[in-house]
Amino acid sequence: MARLLYFCIASLLFFQACSSGQNPLLQPEPVLDQISADSEELCLKWKILGTGGYPCIKFRGTKENATGKVSYSLRYEVGTFDVELPVGMSLKLGDTWYNLTKLDTEYSSTIVYSSRLPSDILPIFKSASTMAISYTTRKKTENIVLSSGQKEALQSNLSKLIQALEAEAKLKIEKK
Repeated sequence: MARLLYFCIASLLFFQACSSGQNPLLQPEPVLDQISADSEELCLKWKILGTGGYPCIKFRGTKENATGKVSYSLRYEVGTFDVELPVGMSLKLGDTWYNLTKLDTEYSSTIVYSSRLPSDILPIFKSASTMAISYTTRKKTENIVLSSGQKEALQSNLSKLIQALEAEAKLKIEKK
């Protein structure tokens, strides 16, 4: 019993998940005439002592203040600075692959690749029975099949983000 308790405590010290269970934080951006929010991050592998645990994925939503139009993107953090240039990202929902349109790539100590999530696949995403993500560089392609728990967490993260942005009122902006 003591060994089991020791193992559990040691595991908690060495392994940390990157999700926090919080709702998306809405960020008013009056200069850009929009409101944006990021979903909770979901790491597809374990983080050990605060490092590794990559790749991680999350959603970003942007609501245009003038029109109320909301757009969504899928952000894929590679986790290391890979010298190979990213080519693209695809999302498999059920039996169908969807090639996502590239929005941008952020280079720092890691690479974050963002792709547009078309509004016509949002209902398919919410009800998909299986999911996989494919990330391709010039050198290789990495296909990651999500577990049922990861799939449900990702679906929940997107639903929370959609609800938060839809419920947000239009910003009052005075331009002088």
